[in-house]
Amino acid sequence: MAWFLTDVEARYRQRYLDLVTNGTFSVKCLRKRIVILRARPGVSWRRVDLQEVETPMLQTIAGGAAAEPFRTHHKALGIDLYLRIAPSFTLSACSLADSTRCSEVNRNFRNEGISRRHNPEFTMLEAYWAYANFEKLRTWSRN
Repeated sequence: MAWFLTDVEARYRQRYLDLVTNGTFSVKCLRKRIVILRARPGVSWRRVDLQEVETPMLQTIAGGAAAEPFRTHHKALGIDLYLRIAPSFTLSACSLADSTRCSEVNRNFRNEGISRRHNPEFTMLEAYWAYANFEKLRTWSRN
């Protein structure tokens, strides 16, 4: 006989119990994420020369979205750092400096509430095309 963890607070605080007791649902979510990430290289972005980059997770300035960041302290450097909220600042700089079109799929962290629709740690895709207007982006996204 299978039993399920129904206490929402316990599910979010003890993710390992959630996987063990509600494995079918929770594992399906993990597998969907893997399928999406594996399919990503086949996306038609190659046709428009979209450069994939990886930006830093630790930042000296918390920014990129209106959210509360996770804070940490770098002992060797003696400075406070923040886990990134979004890759916006660094990714937009990359689009101007290195490549006019760039994207990133990576983890982001927001020190806020937990619910079925919000997790403090999540994966996000963000893409930039320097000097492109709305019409150009709209046409590109349809191809």
